[in-house]
Amino acid sequence: MISIGIAAAQVGVSTSTLRKWESRHGLPEPRRGSGGARWYTAPEVARLHAIKRRLDLGQSLPQALEEALAESPIGVPKAPFALAVPDAATHAATCADTDPAWASSVLGLLRTQGSAACHRWLQGQHQQLGALCFVEGVAAPLMVAVGAGWAAGTVAVHEEHALAALVQAVLAVPPTPEAVPTPPPLRPWLLATLSGEWHTLGLSMLHAVLHEVGQPCINLGASVPHAELAAAARLHGAQGVALSLSAGTAPRVAQRQLKALRAALPADVALWVGGAGVGLLARLPAGVHAPGSCRAACQALLRPTPHSQPPGPP
Repeated sequence: MISIGIAAAQVGVSTSTLRKWESRHGLPEPRRGSGGARWYTAPEVARLHAIKRRLDLGQSLPQALEEALAESPIGVPKAPFALAVPDAATHAATCADTDPAWASSVLGLLRTQGSAACHRWLQGQHQQLGALCFVEGVAAPLMVAVGAGWAAGTVAVHEEHALAALVQAVLAVPPTPEAVPTPPPLRPWLLATLSGEWHTLGLSMLHAVLHEVGQPCINLGASVPHAELAAAARLHGAQGVALSLSAGTAPRVAQRQLKALRAALPADVALWVGGAGVGLLARLPAGVHAPGSCRAACQALLRPTPHSQPPGPP
């Protein structure tokens, strides 16, 4: 059996619609859990698909309900899984939502149909939206919601890690060859996390969107000491260093390391920081910039300057 959220997502309607059909017409008739939660069997979900299919063909709801009730659910083809993901542009302002209904559905997809089905859905969204909108409208809010679920005890650690790995795998492959322009002759950006920070999903997100807009970058990975970052910046002639801070970062330690890194970097190398840990810092050290989002970072990088370079340290 599956929950009302998963059933609604599979059929392509809202949970309130299923409740309305039940209260006004007595169909469907879900099982009830101890807390009153609705649970649907496979035949009931098949019947819901039949109702939705008739509605899409122009039938009235009473007629669709009557015919679906008379029809045996056995053999009714199962509709492909489809989630009502918000449009990335309009969803940008609410990316911090900690429990979007569709995020619960993605987790349900992982639990009921496995990682392969979940990976296919994420790939489809990546292909359709492009890297920036996928990161901003799907990947980031999804992982925020999953992290909130883990903190609340409703999401297992292995489930959080599985979804993070799937998102990372999707981000590693550009949406389409045509969407990736030839990198211009720009100095690269270095992506990394500070020493002791092991969360790298934010780096993968930024790497994907920078690659899509043609900005060369080098992902140095997790837990890179500030002296090594400064040496790498000189070696590669970097435009800047972009760091990801998770909510698990110790704020005082991060501030200390950021200050030390800024002092070690050449003056013309920008230092940017992003991620959930930024909001936990009492203040940013002088010369450290927090764009706020992948979109803001891209807009700043693409803003025309005399030498087509991103802005230096403030």
